[in-house]
Amino acid sequence: MTFEEVENLCQPFLDGYPLSQRLAGGHGIVDILGSEKWTHHRLYGFCRRCHDGDFQNDELDDISIRRHLHPLLAGSARCDTGQYVVVIRGHGLTMSLTMRLVVFLWAMLWSAVALAAPLTAVPPVAGPFISSFPGADLTGRTDSSAALASCLGAAGPGGVCFIDNKPGTKLLINSTVLIPDHGTIDCGLTFPDNQDGQEATYATMPAILLSSAASLKGGGLAPTIRNCLIYRSGMTFPAADASLFAGTAVDCGGQHNCTLVNDEILGFDKCVEAYGVNRLWMQRVYVDCSGIASASIRIGGNGDLGFLDDIKLQPLATGNPNCAAGLRNGRGFYIFDGGGYEIGSIISQNFKLEQFRFEDSSANHAKMLWADFLAGCAKGVSSGLFLRNGADNTIEHFDVNGVQTGALIENDPWGVQYFGDIFLNLIGQDGIVLGTSEPHSAGITVINNLRTNIASSANVGRYAINYADTGANSILFVRNCALANVNGRAAPYIFLAGGAAGNQIFVPQCITDLAAGANLIDGTINGRLQLTAAATLAIPARGDTFIVAGNTAITRLTGVYDGRRFTLIFNGTPTVTNGNNIRLAGAVNLSAVVGTVVEFHCYQALVGGNTATCSGAAVP
Repeated sequence: MTFEEVENLCQPFLDGYPLSQRLAGGHGIVDILGSEKWTHHRLYGFCRRCHDGDFQNDELDDISIRRHLHPLLAGSARCDTGQYVVVIRGHGLTMSLTMRLVVFLWAMLWSAVALAAPLTAVPPVAGPFISSFPGADLTGRTDSSAALASCLGAAGPGGVCFIDNKPGTKLLINSTVLIPDHGTIDCGLTFPDNQDGQEATYATMPAILLSSAASLKGGGLAPTIRNCLIYRSGMTFPAADASLFAGTAVDCGGQHNCTLVNDEILGFDKCVEAYGVNRLWMQRVYVDCSGIASASIRIGGNGDLGFLDDIKLQPLATGNPNCAAGLRNGRGFYIFDGGGYEIGSIISQNFKLEQFRFEDSSANHAKMLWADFLAGCAKGVSSGLFLRNGADNTIEHFDVNGVQTGALIENDPWGVQYFGDIFLNLIGQDGIVLGTSEPHSAGITVINNLRTNIASSANVGRYAINYADTGANSILFVRNCALANVNGRAAPYIFLAGGAAGNQIFVPQCITDLAAGANLIDGTINGRLQLTAAATLAIPARGDTFIVAGNTAITRLTGVYDGRRFTLIFNGTPTVTNGNNIRLAGAVNLSAVVGTVVEFHCYQALVGGNTATCSGAAVP
């Protein structure tokens, strides 16, 4: 069917509006302008990457007509080797089957016409390109800082400055460039979906070459950088090592709603500085920085939540050919102060200090943290995770491999850290260390599952858990564990190094490869809270096992509630009286001696009062 025939058939349905217009280069498109039946400009004929063209009205199914050639910049009008997309969108019109068929055939015809020859440039559809600004040098030989600032300024609030992504494009930035209010830099790159670095191809990819003395910095609310490869000017690939890594690449400047999406940043000391930013958004950001001054990525100091997912901190610029090339001297991912981040998955690898550090940060929720260290390299003081002075953090899965210490936990005394699952592999010394410095309490640590790699012959060098807390009133609760090949299969796998009063540990069930009769848990702990016998014995809110000294008769219990269970170990000879809210076996008073153990189970009375009754019996 010819174009004229399609036009004649469609014309009555389109109120006489012209159908045909032309792309530069003579390629046919259709532009249906506003009428009572169609919303204006609902058919587009320009290059757009990953744009779903569709024919749609209020009641009928979508019909998509697309043809992909080569991926190009999203929203770009630069159709050098791009793709042609036709979009028709009906509005408020119920079409007959005949009309649907006519428009479908018509769109098919014009898609074929448009693809008959390579597309050329069309008027821009969104935002300026940096190549249109004086001083823009796409060869990377001269400084384009002023051109980038001009491009951002011309884009205006909510606008986008596009960096031309033709093969070989390089943009040298020697001075810090401020991203204005709601401004965006878009480099138009689509990175391969591989999970490793591309050190062999970085040199030929379009990129921003950023001086170590400069930064891309937020200068107004909601600065955004997306689809960019940014590396330190002067780099060669693969880099020999990280000895020349310096400077800060991206600095949000404390601007809220700072956003980084689909970026790779290489060759600096700090890749991303986002301290003091509310509603930070980072997604699919891969970095390789040394992290010496503070960290490769530092966030925190926020007063509102943030979102991070698919973040990688790995030796992307060098690869992992050996320890000299692959290791980084600082720390990886660092949250300092603030909190409330929603974290999807983050991988942090080969940092000589911590792969992850959460300090003075609370209420973070992470689905997966993977800490890794290159096998065969000196582990030094490396650790997978350092949780310090925080509370109420949740990590659903923590996978740690190859470091010296898996996790070091020093919490607020009443802070709770929850781990859904911890997997330990090839740990140099201790899998988990609670406390040890200042002195500092480990607070309350809850681990639902603790596992080692059963296929490895050297999972943990010393202890799976080193309860070294020198603070007071800390609690460790491990609901389930499966431990093998710890300390050469020598007991104990969990060591209690001693500490202040109130420290307690609970491991209800654990599967190990220890020999029969070997102790899973050993050491010395001074952790049982000691109570003094009194007529009304106050049970502390924290803990479930207590030592009772003194000889005064006990007639009532307080601090109890429905469902509470606790154990009293007597270090004196008091009488525990059956009556009030104490129910003893056989309704007979219990005369304790040193070493008597009584287990209590409390329940709420069905009628009257609000104090639970506790039923107790001596353990033989």
